[in-house]
Amino acid sequence: MKHSRLMTGALLTTALLFLSSCGTQLPPSKFQQDTPSSMPVHKTAMVAETVAYEAPDPHRAEQDMLMVNSQPYFDENHPLYVGKESTDFLQAFLFAEEEVISPVSVNDLEQVIRLLFHFSEEEESCIRMYITDFSQDDTIERQHAMAGFMKLLSLKYPLDLGGDYENLKKSEAIYDMAVIDDKYQSLVRQAYCLSFTDYTVQRDLRFRPNDLLTHSEALSMISRVLDHFGPPAVESMMMASAAHTDTGSEQSPEDNPKAFGSRSLYQEIIDYRATLGKSKTKASRQKAEFLTLALDILGLSNDDLEDPWLDDPLPLDVWVKVLNLCFNRVSEDISPYIPQDAGSFLTYDIAAMSIFIPTDSGAFSARNVSSEEMEAARNAIPQFETARDTDRLAQMHASGLLDGIITMPGFTPQRPVHRIEAMLLVKRMVESMK
Repeated sequence: MKHSRLMTGALLTTALLFLSSCGTQLPPSKFQQDTPSSMPVHKTAMVAETVAYEAPDPHRAEQDMLMVNSQPYFDENHPLYVGKESTDFLQAFLFAEEEVISPVSVNDLEQVIRLLFHFSEEEESCIRMYITDFSQDDTIERQHAMAGFMKLLSLKYPLDLGGDYENLKKSEAIYDMAVIDDKYQSLVRQAYCLSFTDYTVQRDLRFRPNDLLTHSEALSMISRVLDHFGPPAVESMMMASAAHTDTGSEQSPEDNPKAFGSRSLYQEIIDYRATLGKSKTKASRQKAEFLTLALDILGLSNDDLEDPWLDDPLPLDVWVKVLNLCFNRVSEDISPYIPQDAGSFLTYDIAAMSIFIPTDSGAFSARNVSSEEMEAARNAIPQFETARDTDRLAQMHASGLLDGIITMPGFTPQRPVHRIEAMLLVKRMVESMK
């Protein structure tokens, strides 16, 4: 599809240009000891020899996404800028040319967490409590790292560490869940349901709690969090987003791959509305009105929008308003199908449950999916079983609303829907209307 090609082409092209311009060199004392990819890293069996090989596709894809989401940290005009010295360190850590599967240095991991998630000196005790105290010889077990990381994230994002029991049970897909220490099981289960566990867990369905966390696994965890939630808000960013004012950056869309992808989607939607506006049929004019109304509700009707605003997670109440005003869904029709633990932001499985409901008599009425549709969705959607309602998610997949979106690294049913992605869903819903 057009939007998918634009996003993929822009992302890969800019990623390659960014890598070539960075000229990053990895400190040999930290990242240049690799082990074969098929060999798990244990405390009792660490291999020091360097093995050159081509990184697997999952690592490359997640590194490309991380490259996109980390751009603000390297922009001198952005509130998230980390400074010249820290920029060099971050580039060396994040953009290794090969998958680095030696144990990650805990000192380096802590520094990356400080920089990317804006932990101040006053919050240093939290990093020591949740990460440092579990390190041995500058390495850390995977279960300790994941549990500590989740606790640190809860300080920066609206993340409820309690979790819903019925939802967390879906993490039983991990074969070695019982091996994880009881103290960390709930945190690891929740991380899996949110897709914050690294790509090896999704690939192998094993967590390997007692293995040492590797450099590439740490990157994957960080990449997925940034893709889900974006960078944590700092005061200057919150003020800028609220006012929708210019940040002062001189970057063009071509310089910022995420902005280019978002802008391409935005432009596609605007172009579609313009095409509808030229039509003389009543149906086309009505569709154009729906798009205009949705753009206004989602806060996307201003041509001077900041690109980070496009990629903000969409509040659930705003989505309900879109369904109400654009698709004649009254709150009483939607509320029974939104779980009480849904949280404050729209996720893709909640979107499916709110779009396809039994009380709808039109194109978006909930129906029984066929076994073929269910199997196709299960094969196509990562961690499909973590959806709150697999039937509705399978119907959403069969409808084509998720085309292209589910191929993005880190996509899961419980991934937050960004504003521009919500508008894409609206566009596709409008297109399917008669």
